[in-house]
Amino acid sequence: MKTKQLVLLVVIVLAVGAYLFSGKFKTEQPQPRRAQPMAQKEVHNHQPTTELPTVTEVTLAIKNVDETLYTPVTLKVGEKKELPGTRYSLSVKEFHSHWNFDSRPVNISFHEANPAIKVEVMSNDSLLYYQWAFKNMEFFGGGPTARHMEGADKDLLFTLLDYKGFNIPDGAHGEGDGHDHSGGS
Repeated sequence: MKTKQLVLLVVIVLAVGAYLFSGKFKTEQPQPRRAQPMAQKEVHNHQPTTELPTVTEVTLAIKNVDETLYTPVTLKVGEKKELPGTRYSLSVKEFHSHWNFDSRPVNISFHEANPAIKVEVMSNDSLLYYQWAFKNMEFFGGGPTARHMEGADKDLLFTLLDYKGFNIPDGAHGEGDGHDHSGGS
């Protein structure tokens, strides 16, 4: 019986030795993984404008997260208006003619390339949240993640249907003539 045990022990020692010398067993430290390169920021040919263009009035399409469409609402900039059939009031401000995001919303030109306006949603004179309404992107921010950002349930979505009284600030780096361009369409 001792012979069988001795043969088994020799086989085990030979198997372990073969494994160690095969190169599959390494004691080297694992190399750290290289970080993936960060996505490059979008490069613009324009510096963000320091002053925003203005509009006098906007018309918004509105729907809630249940896809119920409300009658379009027309608001003067700075006006607070109740949204019929809801507990909300709306106000608009910060019109951008060429909205873009660069760590924050910026207006990159006075050309009407991506018109947007900031819509504030209030209840009992308290700001609940704001949402951007874009002319070129219907009901932007409609995904479930976007609706729950910043701790507020964003249950209204907006589209900028039309705007009036478009005006470029005087002395705006020659990008416009500073005159009223009503219509916005």
